[in-house]
Amino acid sequence: MRTYNKLSKNIIISFIIVMSLVIGLGVISIFKITELSSLTKKFHDHPLIVIVSTYKIQQHLVSIHKYMKDVV
Repeated sequence: MRTYNKLSKNIIISFIIVMSLVIGLGVISIFKITELSSLTKKFHDHPLIVIVSTYKIQQHLVSIHKYMKDVV
């Protein structure tokens, strides 16, 4: 049976901690990627959201331009 000195035990413990953090981060990123893909799918399935949003932005820009003309 092999005996480990204190330095070897610290290295093994550090490796285990780092690997568990990497695995945890990987699991969290997989969940977030699936959430992002479902949101993207919803967004692309309903294209009117983009059209309505651009019209609203355009209306706000026109009104801002009109108010700025009045100010000047």
